[in-house]
Amino acid sequence: MRAYRELLRLPGAWWLICGALPGRIAFSMCSLSIFFRVDHVTDSLSAAGIAVGAFGLTSSLTAGWRGRLVDRYGQTRPLMIFVPAYAISMVVLGIFSHDAYTSTVLAALAGLACPPFNMSIRPLWQQLAGPERSRAAYALDSALMNAAQLAGPALATFIALQISTTTALLVNGLCMGLGGSILLSSPLSRKWVPEPRRSGEPGLFKSPAIRFLALEGAAMGVAMGMISIAIPASTKLAGQQWITGWLFSASALGAVLAGMAVGARVKNYPPVRGLVVTQSIFAGLCLLLPFTHPGWPLLLLMFASGLTNGPAHVFYMETIDAVRPRGTAVSAMAALWTIEGSVGAGASGLTGTIIQMSSPSFALMICAVFCLVSPVMMYVGSRGVLRAAAAPPGRTITELAPEAPTSEAITQAVTP
Repeated sequence: MRAYRELLRLPGAWWLICGALPGRIAFSMCSLSIFFRVDHVTDSLSAAGIAVGAFGLTSSLTAGWRGRLVDRYGQTRPLMIFVPAYAISMVVLGIFSHDAYTSTVLAALAGLACPPFNMSIRPLWQQLAGPERSRAAYALDSALMNAAQLAGPALATFIALQISTTTALLVNGLCMGLGGSILLSSPLSRKWVPEPRRSGEPGLFKSPAIRFLALEGAAMGVAMGMISIAIPASTKLAGQQWITGWLFSASALGAVLAGMAVGARVKNYPPVRGLVVTQSIFAGLCLLLPFTHPGWPLLLLMFASGLTNGPAHVFYMETIDAVRPRGTAVSAMAALWTIEGSVGAGASGLTGTIIQMSSPSFALMICAVFCLVSPVMMYVGSRGVLRAAAAPPGRTITELAPEAPTSEAITQAVTP
């Protein structure tokens, strides 16, 4: 854990931690808060799924644009606009959503207001820690993200079921306002300068590696979008709705523990190889989801899935950094989130209908099939367009190749 102690002593580290946590709690609450609110006012799983999908679709479709704003203008101006807009949109959604149509429209508008929060924090950690501490920094940031995902779903479920669905959305907006205000006051964020682009550097989607990652992200988007609706639906139909938030929190707890362990102890493992291993295990666990009872067995399975997700997030950040074009520190991640989130939002919207026509187990079977795509693609990519990520952080693949023998060495070797 020495690597983390060194990180926490760096000036500005606690600004990032204190700003990241409440803002990410807001993000981790939003899907369940919207789901419970719309289900409450419409008594329809299909309408709730469509509203969650509308939020995710508009949020993800505009993520790339918000990322480009940050890469062009810095962090302060975009955050000053989007943070209060998001907080207000949650208040409006909580007060004025009374039917399926209004709820869907307001959820879509709230998605448009999502601030470029996570994508702004990542380059700040990279700048603060430097390449020699990048894996530990990404692991710590991943742990913070998963800690928020640990608290957010449980908080959203408790508030929505024990107090009111409106209050859950109001708390969501309050958390984003608090986190955004702290991040905006951070000297690191205010002084952050966008990375300059090299002359002749190809555009983001002209990069074969980014296109490849976008395709992989689309498959994972389907899987994650379906899980976000199928799990709450299965607990409701089984009469175990109280455990919904705890299921997602168990996954987040596993991700925190495993992600921190990887950041502290795994220093020289190539990121793309790490993705192949972690995503293969995750796919195997997802194959069990349709056959697992939505109670304590599912809680343990979600915890086990989190043990793969934490390291996978760290390896994924490093893979993007290794293959992205220069000058796209924020927009590369934003563009990939646009693809994954848009497809995931569409999958969320369809999942409610699939469940009404069949069952949550059938939806989870479809999800498991899409989970198998990721490790296969990462393995293929590691031998091609993602080869730059086949070296440990801070090193290039050419540094790992054996040095070619000189003509003098060859002569000496063959001379008796």
